[in-house]
Amino acid sequence: MKLSNAGEMITKDYIELTLRETEEKSVAIVFGRLMCSLGQYDKSQHYFEQLRKDPNGENLAWIEFNIGRVLCYKGEWKEARDHFDCAYDRMMTNKP
Repeated sequence: MKLSNAGEMITKDYIELTLRETEEKSVAIVFGRLMCSLGQYDKSQHYFEQLRKDPNGENLAWIEFNIGRVLCYKGEWKEARDHFDCAYDRMMTNKP
């Protein structure tokens, strides 16, 4: 019985965390992050690179950040750093 309750609490916490994350990001960003979380690194990277070419109103800083995130998972540290730097620069120059 305790294991079932613990599993239920973990599931509840995960759902709440996911809901908070999705409130801060668009569906397009969440979709790409989901592919990355599922280990679909190449697909996620391709998705974000295509989104960067045609952002359709999406936040370019978040797109760059997520390309960097995927590259980190792939172990491509230098290229990831370049994208993180680009994302940082975009965030710092973005005017609300």
